[in-house]
Amino acid sequence: MITKSMSDEELFRALKTEIDELGWNLIKHKGQAYRKVVLRQRLFPLYFKPFEVKSKSKNTWLVIPVAHSRKDADNSQFMLLCKLDSPEGIYWYSIGADYFTREADETISVLAPHMLRRMNERLNLHILKSEDLLVEFIKREPKNYMSYPPESKQFFHLVNGGIVLGEVVGRRWIHKTFIDDESFSKVNKMKGDRLISGQKRLESIKQLLDSSDNKAAVLEFIDSTFGSYKHEFKLE
Repeated sequence: MITKSMSDEELFRALKTEIDELGWNLIKHKGQAYRKVVLRQRLFPLYFKPFEVKSKSKNTWLVIPVAHSRKDADNSQFMLLCKLDSPEGIYWYSIGADYFTREADETISVLAPHMLRRMNERLNLHILKSEDLLVEFIKREPKNYMSYPPESKQFFHLVNGGIVLGEVVGRRWIHKTFIDDESFSKVNKMKGDRLISGQKRLESIKQLLDSSDNKAAVLEFIDSTFGSYKHEFKLE
């Protein structure tokens, strides 16, 4: 069984072993079931109905079949996230992946229950089950991660409708809390700045950080914005 007390190496090895085993079985037994639908689809990404499976080690995994293009008709894609109950709520674990290539890397992605609850509250989703809330998060198409500042252990992560704030602990990228775009806008307007949404916001921040003349000002802006949520992000 996967536990929170495992070392990073133990946890990563356990997750990777089970993802490899489950992924192969899913492709073998279920891959063709989605092929015709994917070939007829015009809008992507396409998410199929999620379902749960048990691993040999009795871990519960949520499986989300997904197609990013028609090419996936013959290359079935399954997102797998391991469920871990705790007194604080349900944590979801998986192996990190590059946003553009979708290739697995050496990191561990951890979605904390507090982050999902905050997303539920701030976007007025009224979703009751953790599994349904997780699927909603995935469908909001999480974008690239950025460290804040680049050498630190804090990061932020763009999704449709808001920003996830997190912290890197060892190999674990822990998604801690969520700020909706409206709240972010209010903080931004108080400083007389213009909010750029979605990918444009990410590109703008990247461009500013790449400029040595603007880096201090950008980091000051991010610091002042994140500082409003220090009580949640536990940065103090």
